[in-house]
Amino acid sequence: MGGKRQSWTRELRDAFRDTLAETCNVKMAAAAAGKTPSCCYALKLRDPEFAEEWRLALAVGYGRVEERLIRDACGDAEARMDKYEREQALNLLKFHHGEVGRAHAGGSPVARASADETDTAILKALAAVKKRIKG
Repeated sequence: MGGKRQSWTRELRDAFRDTLAETCNVKMAAAAAGKTPSCCYALKLRDPEFAEEWRLALAVGYGRVEERLIRDACGDAEARMDKYEREQALNLLKFHHGEVGRAHAGGSPVARASADETDTAILKALAAVKKRIKG
């Protein structure tokens, strides 16, 4: 972006934050704000408010990507992903895992489900898929 430097208006910050929360993808969020990823990382380093918005949006986006992968694995037609999308989603989770994990470690404790709770949830999801398949 040579030439005159464009400031970060509230609208540009919101566009970045909202896209990051939707996609967990910094490059896409930067493009939505008309910025480069390096410009976004630089603002994150010098602006604590922006850094906090980033942290929260990234956690939301991470959860959305995880949810879609789970729904795809359970056969949810609305969440169907092709091989490339699945690989991209897994790469996003891998790339941001450390940052999202540190955010949880610094904040309130993350509630973890017991083995019984996860087994029950998985069985419920599988029963719903089976019901949809049978019609």
